Formats: sequence, structure tokens, C-alpha cells
Amino acid sequence: VARDRILLTLVIALGGGSFFGNFIGALYDIYLLRELGLSPAVLGITIAAGGVGALAGALLSSRLERRFGVGRTLVGSLLFSSALSLLLPLAGGSPLQAAIMLILMQVFGDAAMMVYGIHSLSLVQSLVPNRLLGRVNASFGFVGMGVAPFGALLAGVLGTAIGTRATLLIAVLGGL
Repeated sequence: VARDRILLTLVIALGGGSFFGNFIGALYDIYLLRELGLSPAVLGITIAAGGVGALAGALLSSRLERRFGVGRTLVGSLLFSSALSLLLPLAGGSPLQAAIMLILMQVFGDAAMMVYGIHSLSLVQSLVPNRLLGRVNASFGFVGMGVAPFGALLAGVLGTAIGTRATLLIAVLGGL
């Protein structure tokens, strides 16, 4: 992985996404319920909207790749999802306005992340010889899962020190 610039780039993106994504994972519920004052039902709806978006992304994935190519699809979907994540710390206004912003972020952001995930994994499988695929997948898994608890821990520390909204902004900017 370290010797191939494409694989190295993908694993760095995975590590960064996992680290900063776990900021969001650790604080999302607290932020929606306590800071935005949304109900548990709305929290569930926003999360379910992400599932709908992921399904849509899976269905659109091959069309986007045919139209834009693998490289542009990977970069574009990752940038699009990261940019949409700005809606999280910017959510506000009435509860309805905040919920709409979050649902849009979840639907379109998770769709883009599904597109990215499909093409990232397909690219890895096309670049790596079968005899090394297990080791490469294990390396990716080690990086992705290895940084996750550190992201969640730092999110808790920062969330306590500077607040959830500011910590989520750091997470989004880090993801970008």
C-alpha cells in the first residue's frame, strides 16, 4: 500500500475520513437532541434518510463512473459529500429548518459516500493482485478502524471543551 501512490492516497483518505467521521459519530445524537432540540423521532428520520441516500448512490454509481470516469467520480463524490457535511454545524433556525438541512445532508452526502465507497473498493480490487488482496484489505481495515476510537475520544474532549457545534465544524473541515 505504501509503495503505490493510488493505494496510499486511498488509505490516507480512508484514515482521515474515519478519524473525523468518528467525531460526527460520537456527537451527532447529542448535537441533534441537546443543541438543536430535535426529537428522537427526527434523529431517527435523519439517520434513515442517509440509508435512502446510500441506496440511491449505489444505483447511480455506475452511471456516474461511465459519465465522468473513475478518478473524477472518486474525487467529486468525496468532495461533494465533504462539502455537504458543512450543513451539520450550520444547521439551525427553527426545528423544521434544522431537520431539513440535516435530511438533505444525509440523503445526498450518504449517496455520494456510497458512490465513493463502491469505486474506491473496485479500484483497489483492480489494482491489487489476488494473492495480495487480503493483506491490502487488512491494511485498509487496520487504518480505518485503528484511527476511529482516537477520533471519537478527541471529539468527546473537544466537545466538552469548546462545544459540539465547534467540534463538528472541526470535523467537517478536517474531512474536507
